[in-house]
Amino acid sequence: MVFSHIAPNGLLRMWIDVQAKILLNIRGPEVFVNGSRDAVTLDCEFYTENLKDLSIKWYYINDINKKPQLLYKWKPPEKPQTFNIFENKLDLSYIVSNNSFTKHRALRILKPVPEMSGRYVCYVSNSESDETIIHSLTILEPEKNFDLFLHRSEDGYMNIICLAKGIYPKPQIKLFANNA
Repeated sequence: MVFSHIAPNGLLRMWIDVQAKILLNIRGPEVFVNGSRDAVTLDCEFYTENLKDLSIKWYYINDINKKPQLLYKWKPPEKPQTFNIFENKLDLSYIVSNNSFTKHRALRILKPVPEMSGRYVCYVSNSESDETIIHSLTILEPEKNFDLFLHRSEDGYMNIICLAKGIYPKPQIKLFANNA
């Protein structure tokens, strides 16, 4: 918002009221194979000039429960807290920076498994503003068994059976036919 005022000397004085915005970015992998990492870090980088009542919260959304679940909260200078299904699966001692207002902004997931795939929401707030950013994470599980069977029946129809076990995410199969 821009404010202006005519001073007694006739000069126009103007000033701008700038809201203390929060700028966000998440650094971290989007996809990796199960078992290839002991831990994964999602770093919610943010910038704000207003540190009053600063709070960082992480939420988790998966395909089964589409409602965001609070899994991590940190309000400097307090210690970080974990909740819900991620209790004992987060490294609460992990420090991503030496700055006392940003050191626990990152989510450090220990022993990630495919069931932890989903959308991770970082919510940063202060006394004047709040911002949210979403990061998708997929932890792939290669198939343990894969079989493909083709059988043409006497009436000319083709039966196709595809079996894949132990795979994540659930594959989507598209079948195309050429009627040439």
